[in-house]
Amino acid sequence: MAKKKKRANGEGSVYKRANGTWVAQMTVQATGKRRSFYGRTQAEVLAKLRAAQADETKGTLIEPSKITVKEWLTLWLDTYKKPNLKQTTWDSYEMLVRRHIIPALGDTPLQQLQPHALQQLYTDKLKGGCSPRTVAIMHTILHAALRQAMQNQLVPRNVAEAAVPPRQTQKEKRALTSEETAQLLQAAQGNRLYVAIYLGLTTGLRRGELLALHWEDIDFERGLLQVRRNLVTIRNQPKPKTRNVEQTPKTKGSIRVIPLAPEILTVLQKHKEAQEFEKAFFGDAYRDQGLVFATIVGTHISPRNFSKEFAEIAKAAGLEGVSPHTLRHTFASRLGEMGTHPRVVQKLLGHATVDISMEVYTHVAPDFERTAIENLTLQYGCSKEHKESPPE
Repeated sequence: MAKKKKRANGEGSVYKRANGTWVAQMTVQATGKRRSFYGRTQAEVLAKLRAAQADETKGTLIEPSKITVKEWLTLWLDTYKKPNLKQTTWDSYEMLVRRHIIPALGDTPLQQLQPHALQQLYTDKLKGGCSPRTVAIMHTILHAALRQAMQNQLVPRNVAEAAVPPRQTQKEKRALTSEETAQLLQAAQGNRLYVAIYLGLTTGLRRGELLALHWEDIDFERGLLQVRRNLVTIRNQPKPKTRNVEQTPKTKGSIRVIPLAPEILTVLQKHKEAQEFEKAFFGDAYRDQGLVFATIVGTHISPRNFSKEFAEIAKAAGLEGVSPHTLRHTFASRLGEMGTHPRVVQKLLGHATVDISMEVYTHVAPDFERTAIENLTLQYGCSKEHKESPPE
């Protein structure tokens, strides 16, 4: 009859089983639980045992867990991220996890997740039509979730560090020329969004900032506009329906004061008078929320509806490749063409850093680039006679 246990010399917790396989055991000091390691040879289980003992010494020993990728991502989103993210950001994370990551990786035990599985996910999603930016956000989510799993000692390493997200190409930003700006404003005449479009072109406000603007934010006497809110669309949990809510801007720099030219103030004053007429016309049905740009009954214009209406106006103007954000970039480009200092551009646009504002100067019109070079050349004393005289 075979012996039940055969201990290796000097390794009291390593033995051979009756079926010929080997077992190594250790007691985890932190929990008092026994850990077992299995293998076909004595050397194999000894290697596993020594690695576990070394991890215990370093404080990185990982307890076995059956938690899946789906279970961990769900827990991570609800427990670690929801209290610390804006609702719109959390919604986008949750959607990407639910629609893309969980269907591909959700049933995989967290401790068995490998870099190649993440890399395959990225490849499949790119082939399936997801943009590089969307896939890069999936990578960001997985990297952050696995980093937290490491801190919780659920996994020994962050396998996302070995996966390579797709390169993101900088999308060329579109700015309207003076002629195109005139075409757009002409097409918007008579539309209730005309003033919003005009204000976007002359102040650089974001779409959400325009739609969250209240009359109390405009000081007609001093000619100032204060930006302190942003309108966003969020999912109305637990139902999938959405609702529009005002939030504080994402960065402190976005809270800013913008001076208004007299022409803008005149346009806004006439718009306010027209809105007062609507209030009187609809009477009790008008839900006055003090909004500068509102529906005919005083409620918020949804960002989605604004974009759809803007697209129709742009189409009528014969413009392609434009969006509400084009208004903001056009404003920034005009500032760059006038030689406005980057710090001023940063403050007016509410950019977090001046580096972002410096991108304005890479999109100025070619005519202004030529003028800049010609002016520089003149500073070097290149006279007309010199330019016309060939060298001897």
